[in-house]
Amino acid sequence: MVQFDQVLNRKGTNCAKWDHQGGDGSILYSTPMYTHIRRLPQEARAAVTEVPMKENNLFYTMDFEALEQAVTPQTGVYVLCNPHNPVGRVFTRQELTQVADFAKKHELFVVADEIHCELVLEGEHIPYFSLNKEAEQNSITLCSAGKIANIPGLPLAYAIIPNPDLRKRFEEEALGLFSVRNILAETALTAAYNGSCDAWKEELRDYLRANRDYLEARISEIPGRMDSHEF
Repeated sequence: MVQFDQVLNRKGTNCAKWDHQGGDGSILYSTPMYTHIRRLPQEARAAVTEVPMKENNLFYTMDFEALEQAVTPQTGVYVLCNPHNPVGRVFTRQELTQVADFAKKHELFVVADEIHCELVLEGEHIPYFSLNKEAEQNSITLCSAGKIANIPGLPLAYAIIPNPDLRKRFEEEALGLFSVRNILAETALTAAYNGSCDAWKEELRDYLRANRDYLEARISEIPGRMDSHEF
């Protein structure tokens, strides 16, 4: 359960510094990865290690053997994107638990980008911080109503930070980075999550499923083979 004071509404939340008291703040993530996430560490002049995911007939999984080989004492952060952009995977509880075990073993902090969490068409989205207490206290979850509500033009990003010490540090780092409050965005964010839009969200997911099914059916008519997409 997310408490009200654990959520910080910030413009440009995903521009938060990727630092951690362990290591020197160098960053590890699995590729392919959303372009903006890849660019942010470079802008922050942080060291980055990219580890390709395993691919089997267009089905991608995190390569934990390769991650074990890539992690170093200087690695401080693992960036998780779930649901994944661009491969479309919705990671299972088993996969997420592997991430949590990996992070605990190497004392890594996890930044979880879960912006597409309400657009899962099949299966279940499992928030990383909900896995266990260790995952909850050693992670930041980044999210936004911009995707599900189709209003990315408004600054609707927010961070879920259950750890009070980390939340305080995050707020201190954010000082001077953000402009005045955007009342229109805050009103839209409230409407997106107060239940008044739930029926509309379900209609949207139904519409997207129909689009996906239509596309899959047409692609299947093309010579060759493409398996069903999970997302």
